[in-house]
Amino acid sequence: MYEISEVNIPDASTWASIDKKEFILEQLKQRYKSHKHAALLSRRLDEQFDNFYDSFIKVYGNDIDKLNWIYKTMDVVAESLSKRSKHLITHDSHREVDPYWFKSNNLIGM
Repeated sequence: MYEISEVNIPDASTWASIDKKEFILEQLKQRYKSHKHAALLSRRLDEQFDNFYDSFIKVYGNDIDKLNWIYKTMDVVAESLSKRSKHLITHDSHREVDPYWFKSNNLIGM
């Protein structure tokens, strides 16, 4: 298990003037730097955080009181990754190389 740091919530005037997405992304990378899969988690945050954040704020808004929910959601992701077997993580990496793996004729029932 890794240690989760406290959430760094800026004051309202700072929040209004910063690039929220970039601020949160950097905070998340710092938050999970001691995670056993820190490099993988950081890479996936770089690849997927824009989409997650944009979808999140469309539903919930981007006011400062929603910030904790973003961290809680990402904590669930990090916790799930820490519990994922090495075999499945390896399997995931093969699927990343071939994003159309599900169209393969090597799958049973296809």
